[in-house]
Amino acid sequence: MALPLGQRLAQWRLPALLGLTATVVGGAWSGRPSFWWDEAATVSMADRSLRSTLATLGHVDAVHGLYYVLIHWWFQVFGVSEFSARAPSALAVGIATAALVALARMFGGTRLGVIVGVTFMVLPRVTWAATEARSYAMVLALSTVTMLVLVCSLRTSKRAWWILYGVLAAVSVALFLYSAVLLLVHAVIVVFGAKVIPDADSKRNRFNGLCFVGASASAVLLVSPLIALSLGQSRQVSWIPPLDRHIFTTIAVDQWFLSSPLFAVVAGIIVLSGFAGYFFAPSRWTFGDRGASTVALVWMLVPMALFLVYSFVLGNIYIDRYVIFTAPGVALLLGVIISRLASSWVLASAAVILLAAASLPAYVGQREPWGKSGGMDYSTAADFLKANANAGDCVAFQPVVSWAPSSLHAVAEVRPDSIDGLRDVGLAHDANSIDELWDSEYSVDETVERAQNCQTVWVVTDGERQSYEALLHTANVVWNFEPFHFIDTELFMQLSARGFVVETATPLHHLQIVQMVPSTRR
Repeated sequence: MALPLGQRLAQWRLPALLGLTATVVGGAWSGRPSFWWDEAATVSMADRSLRSTLATLGHVDAVHGLYYVLIHWWFQVFGVSEFSARAPSALAVGIATAALVALARMFGGTRLGVIVGVTFMVLPRVTWAATEARSYAMVLALSTVTMLVLVCSLRTSKRAWWILYGVLAAVSVALFLYSAVLLLVHAVIVVFGAKVIPDADSKRNRFNGLCFVGASASAVLLVSPLIALSLGQSRQVSWIPPLDRHIFTTIAVDQWFLSSPLFAVVAGIIVLSGFAGYFFAPSRWTFGDRGASTVALVWMLVPMALFLVYSFVLGNIYIDRYVIFTAPGVALLLGVIISRLASSWVLASAAVILLAAASLPAYVGQREPWGKSGGMDYSTAADFLKANANAGDCVAFQPVVSWAPSSLHAVAEVRPDSIDGLRDVGLAHDANSIDELWDSEYSVDETVERAQNCQTVWVVTDGERQSYEALLHTANVVWNFEPFHFIDTELFMQLSARGFVVETATPLHHLQIVQMVPSTRR
């Protein structure tokens, strides 16, 4: 018998409270870090006409298309800033937390729900996703909500739940193509059925199996045109390096415990303790404990196994952040073990507080001004231009730097407010008008020709660097910082030949901004 509406709404008070807490925790100080290159792509694609966004997706970045469209509408309301671009991610983390709490409560009641929810919101990969203007947090939310709906479908055997599941599965794949692997995760859980899902009717296993096949097949069919388009653009992942020994670090630390080996150690101790506890006293583990643990392990391990096999056989596609949809399974497993081994709320709280303390250094680091990948300082450069350049001044951008995959004109694309009132002498066509991911720029010759009447040229360029430096990013991605001297660049030499001299040179983090003026002004 269905519960009255008031009671059903009351059941969501705890998940909503923890979800709101996760949004606040994730969103706090998320506007501090500078934008980085991936986020510049988000702003470039979303902060333009919807027509241009859709046209550009026809030949590049279709895999992120749904996210770009959603953020386009968000920008129409809230504008573009570091905080506004990342706020949807914090909200999505809140939704994921609420759904995971509701899911955990089905297996082990309120106590388990709270422990899992708090563990999830302090997971370093989750706190990272909340500050990233990319689709990862939304992927988390959809994967968790879809899992919740799957479990509800198995518990009730109602067609309405299965229809909702099919819709969510389609949206998940459309948002992030890698999410398609979760259909195999769900298939395994459907096969287990009443053996792992509390209150599921074993007599309805065949019906549920047929509903799952129909819903998942419909989802794949619905998004098959987008899948085909995205696969046609698979060159976009050609940058991923081959698998090597770093895959062990990726699996053990980076994919779930980003920048927090201490959290990885604490989590590892908890998991080993849980396995030992189950081995020596299996009777202490309830049906719900075993069911939740099974769901969690399948959620974590099936995608890992499939991506590893594919990467070994056909070429590496295994990047730590690309399997972010497995993170809820980690929190669910840790929560079950803590709930079972900690005999009281005091001990359980102590374990969760220990995890939170272990995540704190990563949390703080993620929210530092240069806390994004590689310490990129696009926003720092944009803020400097806003503070120092005067209306009518000219601005130019170094077209090639060793450590970035595109021109430094990305600074202007991710923060267009930074060049308001300035004359962008290097801009040939903005991305919106040519339906490309990035603006097109003039050659150095043409840029300098257009700068000849400028009284001040602000040049955003790479920082001075005496020797080669390498930054090993996660998943064995190496960022190469080659030696650099602005006076050796073609841009400087041509501006100098036109009579410009350096007035000031201000180092930032990786970048510097050079102010050049005609020698006649000195």
